[in-house]
Amino acid sequence: MPQHLKWHISYFFQYDQIMFKTSSVFCASSVSWFILQNCIFDSFYQLQMGLWAWLKRMIYNKRKKDKKPKKLEAKKPINSVQGAAKFPALIEADALTKQASSALDRIHFWSKIQVELRTRRLCMVKESRLKQKKLQNQLKIQSKFHELEAEWCGGTESMDVIVSKIHQREEATNKRERAMAYAFSHQPCTFT
Repeated sequence: MPQHLKWHISYFFQYDQIMFKTSSVFCASSVSWFILQNCIFDSFYQLQMGLWAWLKRMIYNKRKKDKKPKKLEAKKPINSVQGAAKFPALIEADALTKQASSALDRIHFWSKIQVELRTRRLCMVKESRLKQKKLQNQLKIQSKFHELEAEWCGGTESMDVIVSKIHQREEATNKRERAMAYAFSHQPCTFT
């Protein structure tokens, strides 16, 4: 490499500013054109070898103030690829959260329906038991009437008094049965 080329390149690297003094001429706008006009390169062969392109690239790179580091430039395509890869994952995650929330809503809805069905069944069972007990009581009362009619004592009591006594006896037996059931269910457990 010729000595004057080395001098110009080293002089360029000593100063980071665009304006510098070479050959007693101030160059403020385009350093590369100034160097070309002053014939830094001796021969056409050096131009063909790419020295001019290399120096021009260095000058333009020095002039760029907002130049980003090469690592970030290399990361741009990688980040765009990663972003493109993350986008379907985000959409899929959003779809999964929507699916999970709708599934939870449906489960909650079905649990409400099951609770309502269970309460209706319990009510129906209780009503059917009450109807059955009423029917049994009516059958007992009718059977007692038949017994009374068959065994007429001929006393002075009227029919209403006899019916009220029968009802009182039935109520007393029902109370006794309930008391016995309560006492049996509340006995302390003794394991042998």
